[in-house]
Amino acid sequence: MKKRIGLIGFGFIGRYLLAKAEDDDLMEIDFVYDVDSQRTAELEPSSVLTDVSQLQQRHVDLVVEAAHPLAVRELGPQVLGQADLLIFSLTSLADDAFRKQMAERAEAANRCVYIPHGAVLGLDGLQNCLARLQCSRKRSLIGANSKAKNSRSSAFIPGAKSP
Repeated sequence: MKKRIGLIGFGFIGRYLLAKAEDDDLMEIDFVYDVDSQRTAELEPSSVLTDVSQLQQRHVDLVVEAAHPLAVRELGPQVLGQADLLIFSLTSLADDAFRKQMAERAEAANRCVYIPHGAVLGLDGLQNCLARLQCSRKRSLIGANSKAKNSRSSAFIPGAKSP
């Protein structure tokens, strides 16, 4: 039986998870919620939540938050009333009182809060940064002599040697 998953946030991580779930026999995405309705415009309307109150009408095993720390603060306690929660916006748990509230809510509802580890977070920012660097690099190399190219390339990586 497939696990039903809800997504809060439809940026880089949310889109990646939706694409992966389409080819997965173990999970399916039941809903997507994002405060920016333009992000979810191309999705099937029945899979898009337009208001957080609709969350109570969905029965999912896990909700994945990939939005913003404020989304965790606003939606986390509500989600834990009906599903497990995987939080990508870890700074939302930096506040001791809120972290305690989430732990108590999870325990009372017999739910789990999952906290991923590793270099997963910030993928959308990294992707944007890399695209900008590639664009800047192309512009800076136009008309530059080889000496300028070498000094510019080693400036980005401390200790790197120029080719």
